[in-house]
Amino acid sequence: MTAMDVAAAPQDAPDGAGFLLTVRQTLDFLADRVPMGLWMFTRVDGDHRVVIDAVGDAFPVAGGSVLGWSASICHRMVTSDAPRVVNDIRSVEVYDGVPDIRTFGIQRYSGWPVAAEGRLFGTLCGIDPHPGAQDLASVEPLIAYAGTMLTAALTADLERDRLQRRLDLAELASLTDSLTGLANRRAFDMVLTVEQARTRRYGHTAAVAVIDLNHLKVVNDTHGHARGDALIGQASDVLRSTVRASDTAFRIGGDEFAVIATPCRADEAEVLEDRLRAAFRDAGVGAAIGLAVQAPGRPLTEVVPVADARMYLDKRRMSEALQDPG
Repeated sequence: MTAMDVAAAPQDAPDGAGFLLTVRQTLDFLADRVPMGLWMFTRVDGDHRVVIDAVGDAFPVAGGSVLGWSASICHRMVTSDAPRVVNDIRSVEVYDGVPDIRTFGIQRYSGWPVAAEGRLFGTLCGIDPHPGAQDLASVEPLIAYAGTMLTAALTADLERDRLQRRLDLAELASLTDSLTGLANRRAFDMVLTVEQARTRRYGHTAAVAVIDLNHLKVVNDTHGHARGDALIGQASDVLRSTVRASDTAFRIGGDEFAVIATPCRADEAEVLEDRLRAAFRDAGVGAAIGLAVQAPGRPLTEVVPVADARMYLDKRRMSEALQDPG
């Protein structure tokens, strides 16, 4: 693979297929010229490494696998003055005690940090359980070249993705709920599919919150639908003022709302849930809330029924508290 090959990769392919193709071409290029038991490209997410793609069968690792970060050789490589290519890792003092060396039985190692938008995105990494005839130091410039090209491809794809998100938001404008102006159920399904592709491509996680208003039917029956519509509008205002700029709020049913938060780690999701609860409470709008975070490497669609179940559990707890206030 050459710089021309990377430039010719179809970066405008749907759902980021062009970037994933570039990742696979890079790994194949390295596997052919620098044989190792495994070459992989990973995304660092908290204390996890999500494997975007991998080539090689010496280790049980494939695209979508989730590995530890702080226990890895790459973590030591990034956070200390450690060599990026090592023919016998057990002889290098700075790597002494790294858990993954024992866990996977690693002997040879090559790593390269991949940054995007001014911070670490992940690593390009080669590991081998056996000694090799090739001196890795002699091919370090080749590995550096591959890492640099991968960084360039990632940067270009992130910029393309930013533009695509703007187009997605423009399309959502035609998929809005007439009462609240929020995106509707059809838009929710569309965004869920789009964000699922993004989490696969970039290895980050997302979260889904489901919110159900309390006693909307009682308000409609007692005070009229105008009062009920006002309550729905108040809830939509709460969501607009609470979610982050990267998140999307939806009205997905009569008294039901949702938020897709991306990217969103578990700790960020806790903050979002606390913020939502406080905002609804301060606005005097009763609502049951359920939130679930995507597990690293798992489909985003899995979290929707979990968030829904947690919302119903929250609603039941509120009902029980009203029946037994003591």
